[in-house]
Amino acid sequence: AAGVTTAGALAGGGLPLGARAWLPVVLATMHLSWGAGFLRGVRES
Repeated sequence: AAGVTTAGALAGGGLPLGARAWLPVVLATMHLSWGAGFLRGVRES
């Protein structure tokens, strides 16, 4: 969780405050979705 927050803070430097506030949530959702898709693919093969 700390890594996502730190990455969001670094990546969102030039964004408006509202977008910066959502960036950690977006990054976490994206990575969880990638992980779920990977695990689903591994299970099906």
